[in-house]
Amino acid sequence: MRNMYNTFPEVVMADATYKLTDLRMPLFLMIGIDGDGHSQVVAVYLTCTETAAALTHMLEPRTEVIVTDKDMCERSVFSVAFPEATLQLCLFHTLRSFSREVTLDKMGAPVGQRDALLHIFNAMAIARCEQEFEEQCALLEEMAIPTALTYFRRNWLPIKHEWEKCFKVRHFMLGEH
Repeated sequence: MRNMYNTFPEVVMADATYKLTDLRMPLFLMIGIDGDGHSQVVAVYLTCTETAAALTHMLEPRTEVIVTDKDMCERSVFSVAFPEATLQLCLFHTLRSFSREVTLDKMGAPVGQRDALLHIFNAMAIARCEQEFEEQCALLEEMAIPTALTYFRRNWLPIKHEWEKCFKVRHFMLGEH
């Protein structure tokens, strides 16, 4: 694993699982992306605590891009440990967040609008160029659902360069993540 990380340190994806052991200790997997776009396990960490000190200890500062879910503790630690690296959100986790958060109850949308909202959010995430992204933003504005607009403006628009495909390609990436 160390040799694989030393060979391909440019992109690292990380996430933890908690229910793998009887002790429910966080088990972190760090995945590197090789030159062919294939993922390779570069590190496995079992830790007693998920503190900033424990997470910082497991990192090495040579990575250019870090792909994670939207866990703020992890992202904060990674940004400190890798000040030169670009943080990005995993596409799978981004789409899953949309699916979980864009609901009729949470958005206060009229019946039948959830699918349209979800389609817009998903289309934003995979837009191939800034114009496509802006078109989806305009469609969201046209729907005029205040809760959805506030959710988007507060949680996603300020970090669009971390989750939206056309903005992420400006940074070194291998494959779709």
